[in-house]
Amino acid sequence: MPTEVRRITFRRDELGEALKADAALGDLALGEAVLSFVKGDGGKDRLQVAAGPAADAQAVRLDAEAVGAALVRYCLDRGIPIPQNATRSLAINKGNLALFIHLDEEVDETTVQLPDYYSYDFYG
Repeated sequence: MPTEVRRITFRRDELGEALKADAALGDLALGEAVLSFVKGDGGKDRLQVAAGPAADAQAVRLDAEAVGAALVRYCLDRGIPIPQNATRSLAINKGNLALFIHLDEEVDETTVQLPDYYSYDFYG
């Protein structure tokens, strides 16, 4: 069966808005920041936001699952549908953060990198 993959790419201002809406992620200046993924404690993925020249960059590391959940919420708040039964992942796309949604395939729960929006109370 064919697989459909959707990519939603977030401009820096949109990413900043999504993160700002989640008090746990805080308010970051993302203008010229370099985004990358690094492994954190326990092997969990972390989104690293580094501002300034590479040699002396100030880096902030955010939990990738929390960032993904903030992006899903951002989309749903703006009427962008995110299927509940889809595999979701994050990637860096031309310097911006992208949310990938994989549809029409059996969901292997071991590969789901983002929490299911409907099983969390983001507003609580």
